[in-house]
Amino acid sequence: MKRTKRTLSLLLAALMLMSACLVGCSSVSEKPAVEFRDITVTRAVFEYLCCLKKTEYLYEAYGITTSQVSTSQLQDNAMIWETVDANGTTMADTLKMDVIEELQNLMFLANYAQSRGYTLSQEQVDMIKKEFNSSIRQYGDKKVFNQQMKAYGVDYDQLIEYQKLRTLAYQGNELLFGEEGTSRVSDEAAKAHFNKSYYTMTVLFINTKNKTYPNGKTVVLPEAERKEKIELCDKVETALKNGEDFVSLAVKHSDLDATEEQAKEGVTLMKGSYSVSAVEEKVQTLTEGEWARVDVDTGSYFVKRLPLNGEYFTQQQEGIRDELEAIKKVALVGEVMEEFVMAEEFIAEISVKDIPFVV
Repeated sequence: MKRTKRTLSLLLAALMLMSACLVGCSSVSEKPAVEFRDITVTRAVFEYLCCLKKTEYLYEAYGITTSQVSTSQLQDNAMIWETVDANGTTMADTLKMDVIEELQNLMFLANYAQSRGYTLSQEQVDMIKKEFNSSIRQYGDKKVFNQQMKAYGVDYDQLIEYQKLRTLAYQGNELLFGEEGTSRVSDEAAKAHFNKSYYTMTVLFINTKNKTYPNGKTVVLPEAERKEKIELCDKVETALKNGEDFVSLAVKHSDLDATEEQAKEGVTLMKGSYSVSAVEEKVQTLTEGEWARVDVDTGSYFVKRLPLNGEYFTQQQEGIRDELEAIKKVALVGEVMEEFVMAEEFIAEISVKDIPFVV
């Protein structure tokens, strides 16, 4: 009898230990990858987001879109992830840093919403599940979906939690940058940024190096044609000095094939975005109405500074506001960066070239 009691006691102790382990010893996938205050993103979700980002990176690396090649036809290439940029960072590490940055933004915004007293109602949770269920119908039912997601290390419930985080983050973004947001960029601030950071110019370019045929084929100009092009550059410069109309000359001679309307309206750009830096640097020295010639390896640019296009601001105002608010968001997240706790060893061990991309 005593032996029976002792055996039962040992069994109960084992069951209690097992129960404690089930409660306190979560699986590796459920352990935190990133923590911020009371918000956690699990390792399973983090790695799944790396798989998603990998798909995005592959399309960018090949210069294609989903309309050209489906994800099922997409091919991985280990060499892509070993490519090193000018800063000595591999493409694989850049991908992981992108995922971290996006998560930090989401977690910060979600926490901000919570700090303002916002929580998800049961109705919102039900709506999240309804929308998510609708998006996974292609897989069949929830069971089949989970089987498919095993390849990426996540399941339905984990992705629902991630969608909840995104919904909270959306609310946090509205509280910060919405119509009544505490950090919303005003119309006046957006206009001031536009006036300071954008410029308008019209361009006449004569290519003295290459010749491009209608079929897209480009060849080096024969020497005789090259000399003709150089002479044309000098003739255009003389014509401009004599007061001839810039727009007419651009329509007649520019290898950029601008229409009269395009040449007259010009192009409005953010400083630092034009492909030929020497041209942009020169434009910044000009006053409205002035023109200049800029010689580069491929030919000669004639550029004229135009009044800043106010209509462009009207069209791009929301984009400019978004740009400034993104800068503000980076600053806000930066202020609390030390509060993010990263599972650095886990993240470092993720091999981007070995994880699957999401099909």
